[in-house]
Amino acid sequence: MSNTNKNEQQLIINGDNEEKRVYKYNEMKDEQKIVYAKIVDLVNESHSIRQEANKKLEQNHILQKHYLAVLEDLLENKDEKETE
Repeated sequence: MSNTNKNEQQLIINGDNEEKRVYKYNEMKDEQKIVYAKIVDLVNESHSIRQEANKKLEQNHILQKHYLAVLEDLLENKDEKETE
């Protein structure tokens, strides 16, 4: 699918044996355009979900590192207090 205007968009379906079928949006019937639009919406939603998941994973990783550092400090301080 191309990022140009809808009349220039194409749907490329990879078939068996590296065969590619190309369908031009402006040559599709109305029902085909509706299904195509649903596919585009789902692809965009997948990208959004992936971006949000990656953002959440990054935040989670940062918090893990933070709490590990806090725990290490607490463990070291406990060890120091026990030796005093």
